[in-house]
Amino acid sequence: MLWLPIIFLALTILVVVAAFALMFCSVAFAGWSGGVVRPASAGWEVPALSGERLRTWAANVARRVVARHARQPRSAETPLAIATELEAGANAVLEQAARRMHSDVAKTCPNTRPRQITVTAPEVFAITAELERNYPKSELQLIREIAVSNARRARSVAAEEFPQTGINCPLRTKDGHCLTFLSRPITCRRLCSSCPCDGNGSCHDAEKASAYWAVGVAEQLHEGMSDGLSEGLHQAGLDDGVYELNDALATALATPHAASRWSRGEMVFANCAKA
Repeated sequence: MLWLPIIFLALTILVVVAAFALMFCSVAFAGWSGGVVRPASAGWEVPALSGERLRTWAANVARRVVARHARQPRSAETPLAIATELEAGANAVLEQAARRMHSDVAKTCPNTRPRQITVTAPEVFAITAELERNYPKSELQLIREIAVSNARRARSVAAEEFPQTGINCPLRTKDGHCLTFLSRPITCRRLCSSCPCDGNGSCHDAEKASAYWAVGVAEQLHEGMSDGLSEGLHQAGLDDGVYELNDALATALATPHAASRWSRGEMVFANCAKA
């Protein structure tokens, strides 16, 4: 009957090993969601939704995002990771603001009239990556030609003069949609401007106040993120320029391995117009 103690000992060891394995898994895979990687910005909670506090908070968050990604081995994916996280964060902030004013985040291109659109390198590379995924080379060439033509005209135009120039965004379709809406610049992420008003386009005083507040949230968010993004890129030794969209987009589409070269510190947009 010597085999009974041996079996009991073996079972005891198996139970102990299984317990340790379960403990290890619970620690090692805590928060794991089946392999789905969520941007850190998905859980952003904003301490303030107006004024200088929002702008300062947005700038600090953007700097931290850039620093975290810049510390990792850099590649063509680096600017895409930065842009993706900040754009998701901008959406999260706008969704919180929308709930407060019983509105919604804009679902289509908000550029109802021509205006200067400013972008940083990560935003441009996110746009070009989406274009290259979804459109054939012939269409990319057409978009680039439009951007080149627009950029030439834009060089002699001040930002406040854009509405009178007729220089439309090269990504805007005839029906008002954006070709790269998921990767649109942070400045193009807005709250629904018509939501606080009635169907006739007229607003009551309270609704007008709500609409102005919504515009202010978007502006402070964009300015803060843009400042923090540029500062973070500068501290990481990367091109921190803020460029006019047409010029930067035309350059990115025409430059082989542009994202990789930028990640190595090359000034890919050196000849582009700064905004």
